[in-house]
Amino acid sequence: AVADPVASLPSVTVDEHQAARLIVEHLHSRGHRKIFYFYNWPLDIHLAAKRRKEAFITFARAAGIEVDEIGEKTEGV
Repeated sequence: AVADPVASLPSVTVDEHQAARLIVEHLHSRGHRKIFYFYNWPLDIHLAAKRRKEAFITFARAAGIEVDEIGEKTEGV
């Protein structure tokens, strides 16, 4: 088996769950209880966008924030 050459390259990544949690905490602390989540990436091909959306909506709902979505809908999302 050949090792993944991309995995060995230096990179910078974003912790989508931590970022979503911090954003939701900020919005909640400012009194926001209903928000829209806008996105324009097809979530079936953009994994980071899909993770970001899922984490954001999960944290927002747990905080009692109502979330409406506006974006490209894809199968299974």
